[in-house]
Amino acid sequence: MLTAEKRTRTDRRARPSPPLSRYTFHQGKRSSARRKEDTGKHLFVDLYGRRLFVALTLLFVLNCVDAYLTLALIENDLAVEANPFMDFLLERGRFPFIANKFLITATGITLFCLLKNVVVVRKVLLPLSLFLYFSTILYELYLFGLA
Repeated sequence: MLTAEKRTRTDRRARPSPPLSRYTFHQGKRSSARRKEDTGKHLFVDLYGRRLFVALTLLFVLNCVDAYLTLALIENDLAVEANPFMDFLLERGRFPFIANKFLITATGITLFCLLKNVVVVRKVLLPLSLFLYFSTILYELYLFGLA
């Protein structure tokens, strides 16, 4: 026996889920949109999967390795900083360079996490970021003569 669907066409919520709420970091309940028609409208969730955690942690670790290798290459006169903004910070010392590199990456990681259901973030930007960091680190190791 088929039962009639009791859903109404109108959404009971006044507005979509916000990117940050009291459930973002604790006791979340939603990891994705429940219905296909909600996929494009409700992008923000409060549960994040292991794959995303691993990818974002790897991105952070690669950023740290890149910072270390960059500083080591510059100190050994094997390279110069190609990014003018980071070069400006490096002229002011190691701490401004590392702090800003961390801040920029942490902001990107936070945005990747919050926008995990946006297709271009999940399928293009996050994999591209990982690929670029891997490539950069391989090039830095090549400059050291280790690769």
